[in-house]
Amino acid sequence: MKLVTFEDDRLLDELNFQFLFVERSVSALQAAYAHEKAAHSELKSRFEVLQKRYDKQNEELKFERQEIKILKTENKQLREKELSLKEKLNNFKQLSIIVKNPKNVDAITELNTKLDEYIRYVEETINLLHTL
Repeated sequence: MKLVTFEDDRLLDELNFQFLFVERSVSALQAAYAHEKAAHSELKSRFEVLQKRYDKQNEELKFERQEIKILKTENKQLREKELSLKEKLNNFKQLSIIVKNPKNVDAITELNTKLDEYIRYVEETINLLHTL
């Protein structure tokens, strides 16, 4: 092991210069680290805001999809009711033609029954439309 003597001022100046260089480098790195840490915190907070916004939109989308399913089901029911009402109306028209003939007393009774069914279907449809 060799001991270094500082008889030569140049060697001492060189070591001092290197120490100052290392000290400045450490200070610069600490400043860069602090800057990067602040940038990281900013990006993290932005990400959290975006994540919350995404989660909220995702929940809204799920709700809207459920609403669409419900509306599709209700639309299907309304179409079925409409077809049923059209069929009842057609039956009513056919029965009214039959009733016009005085010989068909039984047809009048059947017509009254069909009219009651028709009125019930219309009321159900109106109630269903009100719920929408």
